[in-house]
Amino acid sequence: MSDLNKLSRTDMLTDSERSARYHMTRARFCGGAHRWSMVLILFVSGGAAAQIHPYLGVEEQPWLLPGIAFLVALFDVLFDISGRARLHEGLYAEFTRLAGDLYAASDDADMNLYRQRIHELYAKEPPLYRAVEAYCDNQMRVLLDRGWEHYVHLRWYHLWLMNILPFTSADFRSRGQREEIEKGRTKAL
Repeated sequence: MSDLNKLSRTDMLTDSERSARYHMTRARFCGGAHRWSMVLILFVSGGAAAQIHPYLGVEEQPWLLPGIAFLVALFDVLFDISGRARLHEGLYAEFTRLAGDLYAASDDADMNLYRQRIHELYAKEPPLYRAVEAYCDNQMRVLLDRGWEHYVHLRWYHLWLMNILPFTSADFRSRGQREEIEKGRTKAL
């Protein structure tokens, strides 16, 4: 959001719910990646690999299975996947708590307290994965029945790689935003 001090209660509620969805999506991906990497490491480096070693056709390359286990473990340690999962789970819980407080707040409540909490939560956030953000924003627009002109079209590779690559240079504008830009260009000519 460009100016958090002008957000209404509804805007803050929508933003906190969208952020909660974003962090839950990231936490699920990071947690799942960590669990699968641990399963693969245990499988490949454990006794199970010794049992299936002849069936894989790698008896000429005895270094292959331990090498795979090493690379997966290195990836897990270098990128701290389990730490990222915990971070996103914590932020998900805080944004969900904020949304619950906003639902419970009366209409005449002091919104500055909630704006301050949003500022504090944004300060804790790691860099955004923009495709995940657009995906969660689309979910919120569908839930709020905002219309398709605000829906962001994500390509198939954005959906497949949204938790792996941040897509910092991708253009994630909605159809309505693109039409406004085109109208501005034609007026300028």
